[in-house]
Amino acid sequence: MTKILLMGVTLIQFLNLSDTLENLLLKKNVVIGKILLIKNH
Repeated sequence: MTKILLMGVTLIQFLNLSDTLENLLLKKNVVIGKILLIKNH
């Protein structure tokens, strides 16, 4: 029972982590996109 609970908590933490990573990547892409736009103009 406790094993399942631990797995669930770990999964939630992992999902939160991947969410944060995705957000960081998105922000990075936005910044890169803005830089490219500025360079093109």
